[in-house]
Amino acid sequence: MKKTQPKIIVEKEQIDHILTYVAFGFLFFMLVATAMYYPNLPDQIPIHFNAAGDPDSYGDKKMILILPILSVIMVFGMNMLTKVPHTYNFLVSITEENAHYQYLKATRMMRAINAIIAGMFSYILWASIQVALGNWTGLGSAFLVLSMLILFSTIFYFILESKKQSPR
Repeated sequence: MKKTQPKIIVEKEQIDHILTYVAFGFLFFMLVATAMYYPNLPDQIPIHFNAAGDPDSYGDKKMILILPILSVIMVFGMNMLTKVPHTYNFLVSITEENAHYQYLKATRMMRAINAIIAGMFSYILWASIQVALGNWTGLGSAFLVLSMLILFSTIFYFILESKKQSPR
């Protein structure tokens, strides 16, 4: 039987608010960019890019709506998940003594991942629009490596943080 983790309220710090605003800012950008550029897009747009950042599949321009729709679901969904850290799985046992520290770090990781992925989706959307309009040739060769490096470095950092003892 699973032990119930304590339910406590973890007040957000300034960095937590900033990460939330960044994620929602990227979401806002995607919605505005899609609305502004959709009428000018050609009937066929890039819908997939290879590892080198070059478009390798094209589809109907309605496909441009997929990233903003997925982003709305992701940004709001991950934001809601930050409100229930007692339901997360942790690498350490959660006690009354360490719950605040562990929940703070875990919810911050969720906010950071949310902002990073929203940023990645925003860039992919913008690149898709620019390629479709003939302004760019692709995502750029460094996009995949750089975005994965940022994402996994963030996750690794928070894993290390979760292993630390709570400050007394």
